Order: sequence, then structure tokens, then C-alpha cells
Amino acid sequence: MISFNGLKAEGGDTIYAGVNLSEEFLLYMPNAFSPNGDGHNDYFSPVGAGITLDYFEMRIYNRRGKLVYLTTDINQPWDGDITGKRYDETSTEVFVYHITVRTYKGIERDYYGHVVRLP
Repeated sequence: MISFNGLKAEGGDTIYAGVNLSEEFLLYMPNAFSPNGDGHNDYFSPVGAGITLDYFEMRIYNRRGKLVYLTTDINQPWDGDITGKRYDETSTEVFVYHITVRTYKGIERDYYGHVVRLP
């Protein structure tokens, strides 16, 4: 399916911008979470549709580039702890993520970004 959005330009011409919606794939990563145990945003994990469960990898790095968390289970979100050590509940820290997923069409996609761990 292709979706078109028409814009009317000066002089009467219409400009169309197409968006391919046929892949049926969507992935969202939050940019912050607060693992303080209040039941709201306590974990960091992508949420999406069209992702297979047979291939997933999420790596979390600290600001010095050290790997602090790795999972290949999409149902195992990061709780903010670093290799079993509970995080400092008084500090805000930024981490980098690298997430690799495979779509139902067999296409591997890599996502890079940062996430803020709030107290």
C-alpha cells in the first residue's frame, strides 16, 4: 500500500509525497526511563510490530563505551542495573543503545540512539 499526501503549490500544481506502508514494520524506542520501582517507565525496551522473535539483540553502553547490558531476548528489558549492580538512584545518566531486529520479511535493521536513565 502506498499513501499519498497532496500539497497545493502556487500556480495550481499539486505535489505528492509518497510513504510506503507495505512493510508493516514499526519500532519505537523511548528516550528516557526511570527504574525507581514506581511502576511507570521502570524498564527500557523497544516496542514494535512486525518484528520476529528469532533474532533480536540489544546492547547498552555507558558514556565511556563499555558494554553494560546485552540481551538477545526481546522480552528481557533493561532494568537500569549495570552487570548486577543496582544503579545510583540520585543521578541521571545517558547511555547509548544498539538494537538489531529482524522483520517478518527477513530484513535485519540496526538502530542506534541514546537513552536517559532518570532517578
